[in-house]
Amino acid sequence: MLLARSGKSIGYELLRNDTVDDSLAQVIYLQRFEKHAMVWRFILYRGADGWTINSFKYVDDITSAFNWFNSSVVRP
Repeated sequence: MLLARSGKSIGYELLRNDTVDDSLAQVIYLQRFEKHAMVWRFILYRGADGWTINSFKYVDDITSAFNWFNSSVVRP
């Protein structure tokens, strides 16, 4: 279904990289497809073993992704 709607993935771009402190960060990527785009947000946590993805979310409604840019860094 995703392939039919969006086409093949043709790349990605880092849109935002925010650090809250030494152990919490947020990165937002735009994934580009032939016909569409998706935005991914990853919350990263650095524990004793290094950085790990704590949570992630994606939206394919690009207009709602702008809410991520109009707000400050997501704080826990």
